[in-house]
Amino acid sequence: MVKVATKPYKPTFHFVEFEFDAAEPINVKTMAKQLAPHIAHLTANPSHFVLLQGAGDDSGSFNYNFKLGMSRATFIENYLLERGVLQSQIKVSSVSKANSHLKPYARTVHLSY
Repeated sequence: MVKVATKPYKPTFHFVEFEFDAAEPINVKTMAKQLAPHIAHLTANPSHFVLLQGAGDDSGSFNYNFKLGMSRATFIENYLLERGVLQSQIKVSSVSKANSHLKPYARTVHLSY
């Protein structure tokens, strides 16, 4: 028998969306809700770590998008650090324009475990 999830369940989002040409998220309240389960997991499991991959979009140069992706990932890194996640649990990178033609990757920071 297959078990089906019934509401209320809380999905875990593994990305945060950003505005065009901005290093701050579209909606800080939404970001806080999305990152809460990650913060809970990481603070409860200090041996686990997360990779934050910042992404740009198709416009602009590779270098510009690389820097913007790093700024976005660093914003999320600082948010996690301020809430008790250890520096040793966080790795930050930028994917610049890679996969930015795919909507789910453009203008985001993805969290990977």
